[in-house]
Amino acid sequence: MDINRIASEDQPRPWRAKPEFDPDHTAPRIRAYAASIKPLTGIVFRDDVQEQMDRARVLLERLAQSARGADTPTLKLTPAQCADLLTLMSCSDPVDMAAWWLDRNDVSHVCGFTLVLDAMAASLRSSRGQAGTAQRV
Repeated sequence: MDINRIASEDQPRPWRAKPEFDPDHTAPRIRAYAASIKPLTGIVFRDDVQEQMDRARVLLERLAQSARGADTPTLKLTPAQCADLLTLMSCSDPVDMAAWWLDRNDVSHVCGFTLVLDAMAASLRSSRGQAGTAQRV
């Protein structure tokens, strides 16, 4: 038995692996949204803005991880975390600006964008009563 032959046969073959996700599930959609944006071109952000954007990128992954199947993310965001996400959104450009809204990919980044907005809205609405300053209109 040739040890080199056995060792070479034991090598993992990741290129043969099929992705283990459904493109209609929430997590891949949020990740597709995160991959579809980049920082504004030609802008050097202040350190505090860059930190907010970095935190927001982490929050996008945490939102994706908190989602099960096609359900909405279960992670509840604080108002400060929502502000970080808004900073990221306002300081980003689409990677493909001309076709971003056309959504031609297998996994919908536009749906991911909408899911992030929905998660932010739900978190802000649920925290409204906890803040003690909200008034009924």
